[in-house]
Amino acid sequence: MDEMEKDLKEHMERKNQLASDIIGFLKIKEPGITFERAEKILSGTIEVLQKVSKRREI
Repeated sequence: MDEMEKDLKEHMERKNQLASDIIGFLKIKEPGITFERAEKILSGTIEVLQKVSKRREI
């Protein structure tokens, strides 16, 4: 496996772990959460992060 494949694999593993962590967090904070509700929460979070990141490092 070359360096680029290794980096891509590590990136995907981190991405999948982060997604699992976020799902776990939402399940704890919002028991019985639906996909639609999670999508709305995450969309709102993205909007806030975009505004904040333009002003300072997060």
